[in-house]
Amino acid sequence: MKKEITLLAISMFVATGINAQQELTVTHTTAGAMEAEINAALGTTGAEEIQTLIINGDANVTYEDCSAIAAKFPTISLKKLDLGTAKFENDSTPGNKEGASTGAFDIKGNGMQVEEVVLPAGLKVIGPRTFRKFSKMKKINLPNTLVKLGEGCFTGCGSLDLEKLPEGLKTIEGYVFYQAYAMKSLEELPAGLEGVLGALSFAQTSVAISYIPEGITEIGSSAFNANTRPVSLTSLTMYEKLAKIGSNAFKNQKMLNDIELNRMTPPETTEDAFTGIELGKVILYIPKGSRAAYEAVAPWNQMDIYDVLEPPTGIENTEITAIGIYPNPVVNTISISVQDAAMIKSIKIIDLAGTVVKNLHPEGTLTFDVSDLVNGMYFLQLNDDTTVKFIKK
Repeated sequence: MKKEITLLAISMFVATGINAQQELTVTHTTAGAMEAEINAALGTTGAEEIQTLIINGDANVTYEDCSAIAAKFPTISLKKLDLGTAKFENDSTPGNKEGASTGAFDIKGNGMQVEEVVLPAGLKVIGPRTFRKFSKMKKINLPNTLVKLGEGCFTGCGSLDLEKLPEGLKTIEGYVFYQAYAMKSLEELPAGLEGVLGALSFAQTSVAISYIPEGITEIGSSAFNANTRPVSLTSLTMYEKLAKIGSNAFKNQKMLNDIELNRMTPPETTEDAFTGIELGKVILYIPKGSRAAYEAVAPWNQMDIYDVLEPPTGIENTEITAIGIYPNPVVNTISISVQDAAMIKSIKIIDLAGTVVKNLHPEGTLTFDVSDLVNGMYFLQLNDDTTVKFIKK
């Protein structure tokens, strides 16, 4: 009798759905056959009862397979889509069909309503629009093997906030994080990014980056267009290879205080690249001897131009490349990001007069307390031959 009562209690517990965690595993054995495989795995269970969907198997998950998943689980009942053991052709999630504005997981113009997505280790590319309008997605693992984020792959993911992007990432195409409204924790871009940073790639986010990686040659139109979002860019460093800045690239980034542009000639820049910013209050630091070139063209000639101060020891970025410091401006603690931390043997903080005001010791950490510094601009000098500027607030 006691056993019967226990079974009855368990049955009632599941029936009411209280804390019930329904998990479905689908073994994908034939490309394009996902719908039939899901139906077989479900049996008599309703799709609306499933909270976690796991896809595994040896067959590649195709565009049609993704569409079948989305069609079968269109509601908010499914919380987690686990593709961690799934296979994708060429280690790339399916992109959108040619000419289509929607992605593989499209549901009548929107994406799936899951809160978490798990991607497989070894994935190299997230295809165009794959996770477009996954509006409730708060969590996704981005494997360190990723080299490319395809156009619009996270467009409209309004609940997503990533603190870091994979270090090996090379390409961010257009619209990647467009309207990812919750994005505010990202403070630096991967040092190895190269080529064009896509149009609207971070538009209508609140990312707080302080430098554009050295390999970037073009910043696309509206790449950091804040529109009506809370603005976050305060100090920005850009490098020699940057040859072009597109229309409205930094529109409405009204907190932008200073720009360090390490080019002897201005990059080709549309006059509206900084629309909505009071340019007369933006300090522009440029190489000594380049003032005439910058004073000759808008919008640079609308800024408060300063020839870059002569580095105390003729510093050039030769030995250590792709340096990141964050946050910048800094209040209490500052962190240094480099590709090879073992190369750093000494760190000095130097004020504008060329005086060493602080010696830092990099043993075991690249995060340091600078709360005792007087507010102002400083140079962080690494190994006596590389510097990067930061502001103490």
